[in-house]
Amino acid sequence: MKTLKNSQLLVLAAIFFVSFLLLRGIEDTVNENYHDFYSYYKGGLALRTGTPLYFDDKEPSFRYSPFFALFMIPFTLVSPQAGYFFWILLMIVQALLLLTWARSLADKNRSSGSPPAVWLFGASLILIPNFFMTNFDKGQANIFILFWMVWAWIWLERNCPIRAGLCLAVAILTKV
Repeated sequence: MKTLKNSQLLVLAAIFFVSFLLLRGIEDTVNENYHDFYSYYKGGLALRTGTPLYFDDKEPSFRYSPFFALFMIPFTLVSPQAGYFFWILLMIVQALLLLTWARSLADKNRSSGSPPAVWLFGASLILIPNFFMTNFDKGQANIFILFWMVWAWIWLERNCPIRAGLCLAVAILTKV
C-alpha cells in the first residue's frame, strides 16, 4: 500500500479546506448572509453612485477608509450575492497565497537542526483556523489586510522598498 508524503497530505488538507470554505461561501451567498461585506459593498456603491459614504440615515454608516470603498467598486458592478461570492473567492486565493508564502519564508529562514518546514507549515494549519474561520464567517477584511502586509514583507526581502511601501499602504488604508 502506497503511503502519502507529507506534502501530499498538506495538498489534500488544502483541498478540503478550500472546499469547505467554498461551500460555506455558497451557503452564505444563497442565504444572503453578507456580514461585514454588506458594509464594504455599501461603501463601494456609495462612491459609484455619488451618495454619501459616511452618513446614511437608514442604516449604519460605512466605517472604513474611502480608499477601501474605492477598492470595493468592482464588487458593486454585480449583485450583492455575486459580489459576496467574489469576495469569498478573493479571500480564499489570498489565504492560499499567505500559506504558500509562509511555507517559503519558513523554508528560507530555517536553521539547521530545526524541524522540517513541512511540519512547521502543518502546525500552523492547526494554530490558525480560528483566525481564518472568524474572517470567513464574518466576511471581514483581515485576510485582505494580512495579505498586503506579508506581500510588503516579501518585497522588502527582495529589496524593493517602493513596492513594499505601496503594499503596506494598501493594508493601512483598508482599515485605519
